[in-house]
Amino acid sequence: MTIRSQLLISFLITSLLPLLLVMSIALYQGVSETHMLKRRAMVATIEHGAESINRFFTARIAELSMYSEHDDVRSMDFTKMRPFLMNKLEQHDTIYEKFIVGTPKGYFYNTAGGNPHVQGLRTFDDTSPKARPKHIRKRDYWKRIIGENKDQEALTYISNPMISYTTGVKQVVIASSIMDQDLELVGLLGGSLPWKTIHQLILETKAEILQEFPDNTRFMLISKNGTYWYHWDPERVIRIETDQGQAIKNDIGENQERIRNILKEPSVQLSNIGSKMLSGISGSDFIRDHRQNLDGYLFYAPIKNAGYSLAAYVEASVVHSASKALVYFYIVLTLVTILVIVSLWWYLSRQITQPLIQLNDTLEHQINQEDCSPIPINDPKEVENIKHSVNALLTKVRFLTSAKNQASQPHAPKEKPNDAETE
Repeated sequence: MTIRSQLLISFLITSLLPLLLVMSIALYQGVSETHMLKRRAMVATIEHGAESINRFFTARIAELSMYSEHDDVRSMDFTKMRPFLMNKLEQHDTIYEKFIVGTPKGYFYNTAGGNPHVQGLRTFDDTSPKARPKHIRKRDYWKRIIGENKDQEALTYISNPMISYTTGVKQVVIASSIMDQDLELVGLLGGSLPWKTIHQLILETKAEILQEFPDNTRFMLISKNGTYWYHWDPERVIRIETDQGQAIKNDIGENQERIRNILKEPSVQLSNIGSKMLSGISGSDFIRDHRQNLDGYLFYAPIKNAGYSLAAYVEASVVHSASKALVYFYIVLTLVTILVIVSLWWYLSRQITQPLIQLNDTLEHQINQEDCSPIPINDPKEVENIKHSVNALLTKVRFLTSAKNQASQPHAPKEKPNDAETE
């Protein structure tokens, strides 16, 4: 095995393999950390948006609580309280659609109209003195404030989405207990927030969120029981049930509502996420649902005072984009590092092996020469030492060769002395 091969193997074992191992670990940890930080940042953005909506509902709760304590409202005389409520309605014409006053028996008045023959109660025919009165006993806000309020406490409640019995608009009702002078529960005051108010609120919130989220982000808003109040798919939002274009009536003669609920979704993943949302926590979860073309992450946060929850769906590729950028960076960095190390290895190996190759070539040349001249010395110290040793060897070889040549030459015979000379 050549020295260069040995150097290459040593280089791979001591340099490249540890480098690749360290880079792989760093890449894995970096991608995981980047992905986690990206999701945390997006959750924080959703929380900020949810807090904006929460402030809106908090202000409405404070308003209804204050209005329900007005003397005219506490009288439960609708003719006395109506001017006060109409004035407030005018002040908040972009927020409330109407005000509702519910009685302990479940009947109600509202500022959108009434039957003058029965002191302004809403009926199925407000022009007839014999019309049957409408009731709100099935509405969750009446149940919470009056029907199920066994302790007769003063409460404020935000309803689930519904469609108005009288105006037919999609609405949410913020209801507050009406307590008389003796602090006895005598009714409720509700403010109807129509769809246009909620929609405008969501649009404003979306504008804030989209500063941090991609433009193709989809949003949804669910109520405290899981009903969709806002959704990117209009088919999931509460609406009137129809049959061949005609509204379907329920058992009390009102329009039947078609309600979709996140807890009843066929996707187990989505319904499980819905359960987390309704529990009032913030977070993010991956979801894959081919029927709804979902392959990404839902980021969600509670609207605390309303009991609602806001969520945004973002495609997985967008969430992973920062991680992919980090992967590309690590790959380029690794390749550049390997290129630098290989170039350095190539240079060093050449510096080490080239003098040895030259020495070998010189020795081979010297073998073919009758007279071995000294090898030129102008190399790294280690190679110079070798050349000094080789030159010493060549000198010794020349000496031994010369001595051998002399020893092998025939000696001339000695001349006998002349007889005459001896005499």
